[in-house]
Amino acid sequence: MFKIEQRIIKGKKSKYYSFRGTFKNSLGQSQHFNWTNTWQTNLSNAKIYVRNLEFSKLKYSQLAELKKQDQIDTPSENTKKMIDRSVKYLGQYYVRDINNKIILDEAFKCYPMDERLKNNTWSDLNEHEQKKKSSRNNTINRSFISIASLVLHYGANELKCCSYMEVKRLPILSSNPLYFTPEEVYRCLQSTNHFQTKLLLMFLIYTGVRLGEALLVKWEDINLEEKTIQFYCPKTLSKRPIPTPIHFTLMKILMKVLDKRGYIFQWRKGWDNKKNNEGLYFNWHTMLMNAKVNSQKTPHKCRHTLTTWLRKYSKASTEDLKDIVGWKSDQTVSVYNHMLPETATKLIQKLPQFQI
Repeated sequence: MFKIEQRIIKGKKSKYYSFRGTFKNSLGQSQHFNWTNTWQTNLSNAKIYVRNLEFSKLKYSQLAELKKQDQIDTPSENTKKMIDRSVKYLGQYYVRDINNKIILDEAFKCYPMDERLKNNTWSDLNEHEQKKKSSRNNTINRSFISIASLVLHYGANELKCCSYMEVKRLPILSSNPLYFTPEEVYRCLQSTNHFQTKLLLMFLIYTGVRLGEALLVKWEDINLEEKTIQFYCPKTLSKRPIPTPIHFTLMKILMKVLDKRGYIFQWRKGWDNKKNNEGLYFNWHTMLMNAKVNSQKTPHKCRHTLTTWLRKYSKASTEDLKDIVGWKSDQTVSVYNHMLPETATKLIQKLPQFQI
């Protein structure tokens, strides 16, 4: 039998709630308590206190499994794989005992790093070693530390089974975002005869969408009369709230396509046909090489390009940028839906134009 109540002590009812008894939590773990004071004057808070104790023997592996089954914020399949990888190293620890040192120690077991890079400060490393260390730190942050943070914060915020902890990331070298200049775009257009690559370059720069979103677009998603494009999220296939306006230059190259049926682009994934001259990345990097443009300017850098150009040529505000480049959630939409579609169109049309 389990009780939570305000006890009568020396003839007076205590203002604090106490509890006692034996109970079994949802994981099948049993625990017995003699009268224990919660130091809570509110019954709801007292129950939360008990819930924390109820999960005091919860291991990371068990919490990770609960997070994978989260119905409100369901992890993607890729995230679930990374959660499983973190369990191999953190799974045996009780959630209450995990701290930043444990996370970091286990992270280096999962992603070993050369001792020289690991133990020396940035100033003791040469430029090549600094970049190598920064790249490795970034991988550890993204694939292990962020995943551990995801699981632990789920436990703290949703299950109340542990205290909230600020999970520290490894430092990485700061760098300015890469983007295309108008001169580089002109050289790229002149350097290749592969029409689909030219179209992809213009499409990504003038819409700012991610590559996965672009490859999903079909001709039926384009309204040539209203000059707008409807995009879909690659993960959920849900529509963006407002269609994206089409820039003059993008419209010109779209009109050159004779067969306006099915998908706009020939690739379904970025790595399709990667080993032959029809591959997306093969043609993209060939274009950059021939145009003498930095090979690190991947398709995703077109997203940075749109943001930079909107700032420079259209004087767009931060709110405008979020509206044009795309929203992440309905909550964000409610905050940033101040912009009318025609405002976005005016800003887009102020961007540089190219002869196609």
